[in-house]
Amino acid sequence: MNFTREQKWLGLVFVLTTFIFVLQHVNQGSWDFHAYVLNSEYWFHRGSYFEPFRPPLTAFVVGLLGLILPRLAAEYAFIVLVSLLFGYGTVRFARAAKLNPVWFYLISSNAYLLLVGLVDGSELLTFALLELFVASLIENRDSGGYLGLMSLARYTGFSFVPLLLAHGKVKKIAKNVVFFVLPLVPWFIYNFVKWGNWFTSIADQYANNIYFRDYMWGPMQLSHFVRVANVQSVFALVGFGVVVYELFKHRRQLRKERANLLVLAVAVLSVYTYGLAPLKLHRYLFNLLLPISYFAYKGVVQVVTWCERLRIDQKKWVTIFVLVIFALGYVVALSDASIVKFDRARYLRGIADLKAKEGCAVSSNAWVELTYYGFAAGDFPRRELLNRSLERGEIVVLFKYIGEPQYADDEVFLHEFAVVKQTSEYIILGKGCVKRMPLDELFVKKVADRVELLKGERTEERACHLLFKREWMAKLCDSINKR
Repeated sequence: MNFTREQKWLGLVFVLTTFIFVLQHVNQGSWDFHAYVLNSEYWFHRGSYFEPFRPPLTAFVVGLLGLILPRLAAEYAFIVLVSLLFGYGTVRFARAAKLNPVWFYLISSNAYLLLVGLVDGSELLTFALLELFVASLIENRDSGGYLGLMSLARYTGFSFVPLLLAHGKVKKIAKNVVFFVLPLVPWFIYNFVKWGNWFTSIADQYANNIYFRDYMWGPMQLSHFVRVANVQSVFALVGFGVVVYELFKHRRQLRKERANLLVLAVAVLSVYTYGLAPLKLHRYLFNLLLPISYFAYKGVVQVVTWCERLRIDQKKWVTIFVLVIFALGYVVALSDASIVKFDRARYLRGIADLKAKEGCAVSSNAWVELTYYGFAAGDFPRRELLNRSLERGEIVVLFKYIGEPQYADDEVFLHEFAVVKQTSEYIILGKGCVKRMPLDELFVKKVADRVELLKGERTEERACHLLFKREWMAKLCDSINKR
């Protein structure tokens, strides 16, 4: 089979980026990735642990792969498939926006994307679907299905629904709204059957990230934007200026600027979504990588154009600039991915010390990791409720390296209770053995239960009233969810 020069370059970038993603998974592990794997096993292998607030797509894909592959092989197969989807989405977007696919693939694979994209499992999947969604909008092809899948990968996808209006004609907008909703229907039905509300999972995540975190409100941080753009920052600023100029220049023929307008809209909506979160994390800006890469591409081309007086070969020098940008990011990502940051052995040692408590209810500040490695555990009790948990017969395992809870480092306090075993890494407390129950409760229910034990009252746990502040909207939502 003969490959074109472009295909060879695209294949090389795919191999290099996928190598980073695989190496990261080998050396660094991830709490969130493991939680998605546990969610998949809850559905496909009768697992006992499930986090309802997580969007379903990542877990569903891993679960399907797990039907034909061992667990670890399914994880790596997922990583390769998502990397392939990212490559396809990048090329598809580049062609829709009339960009050089190789250059854009190299620029899009910047250090931040390589470092963050597949560590936790859902960011790069969401990003690839965003690329396909925007590419379809630019070409005015049906796009709703990509947006629906994107929203099932991360709920932030819902913030891009207004872009469906870019289809212009009412019939086409309506058609794509239907395509958007169709992938969501099975998940909504599952929510309704299991918890009695179509929007339970979305509300549970909203409660976890926003509703119960208002007290943590902080401003946007410039450092987060710089971290995402990194070495592309200057080129992205130049490219942003180019895009604004092109829009002004063709202000009477904006239909010709469809790609520029849509990318700017993605930038605005990405920043808006980041701004909504009380606790600002740089990961919430991941989708901003699409506008940044687009602007950086335009910026590189513009910088080289300015240098044409030097009688340079434009194509050659754009290629050099793009390769240097990619190489710098790749070296940073490779250096980071090569560092072993995750010690599986500590959890295995803890599990070995818990073997005698098999079948007992266990809670821990490393509950996901213990469950992933074979010993089901729930999340740790608050300091005020530790004695109650132990009196009930629960086993409590606290790893000292984890920042939460603060009392995990308070040895005087912990030695007030029955110590089963203590090492330099963890302490196991307990004096009984109450039967373990399935670990699949809603986040809002767990919060309400704890507050009720502490204060005698329950916090809000109704999905509609978590999602909607206005009473009439909450009541309308409730009426939709009546069985």
